[in-house]
Amino acid sequence: MLFLVLYPVIPFISIQASKPNLDLGTSTLVINKSIVFKANPADNITISTNASSSPTVEVTPGQTVTLIGLNIKASGAADGAIRNAGNLNLVDIDLIKIRR
Repeated sequence: MLFLVLYPVIPFISIQASKPNLDLGTSTLVINKSIVFKANPADNITISTNASSSPTVEVTPGQTVTLIGLNIKASGAADGAIRNAGNLNLVDIDLIKIRR
């Protein structure tokens, strides 16, 4: 089991290896704290959204965020999968854009 804590935006997320997807529905994962999130790329963990005009992940100003080993999928987001206003490092990340 993998745990990601992004408080106060999302107090607790649990991703089980048997279901390694975090479907945000029409929401955006807003990261407003400096974090390092490391996943094993072999676990194929996907964060996705169906938002039509928002990205899947947004990093707020002044934050340093490192994402490692994730799939980030955007479905219809006008400005792509990630909106970054901070300092963002991506390692072993697959960005997936689904056009409708």
